[in-house]
Amino acid sequence: RWSKSKLSCICWNSYIKNYLASTDYDGVVQIWDAGTWQSFSQYTEHQKRAWSVDFSAEVMTKRSLGTIWSPANVCCVQFSSSSNHLLAFGSADYKVYCYDLRYVKTPWCTLAGHEKAVSYVKFMDSETIVSASTDNSLKFGISTRQIPLVCLLVLVQ
Repeated sequence: RWSKSKLSCICWNSYIKNYLASTDYDGVVQIWDAGTWQSFSQYTEHQKRAWSVDFSAEVMTKRSLGTIWSPANVCCVQFSSSSNHLLAFGSADYKVYCYDLRYVKTPWCTLAGHEKAVSYVKFMDSETIVSASTDNSLKFGISTRQIPLVCLLVLVQ
């Protein structure tokens, strides 16, 4: 079934090539088979617009595995391709939050420095995250270890 609401984001699954995910203004996340154009899984846990979606290398389930509460709206999200446990998201409070999904009570890293909402995050490798903001800046967050204790922020000129 096609979404009745406006779409916010779509994402191709790089692990299962014919799957894609969509999010919409009603907060619904759907998983689609691009070969048949059929939605085969739907997640309705969000109460408001879901802005972003990404696939993890982990096996998909019929429901969410957990919730990470954010102090502000989550604008973008990405799983690390080098670790099944790492997740980063950009927030409307101008920060990037990085989580080890085995310990979701607190982020292992918070990157500050943007002057407006963070609209994009991407793991460049196992130690570097790049973020973009509506303040027209890019920033690199560089960790000193695979599961970092300290994060540095470097402005890209």
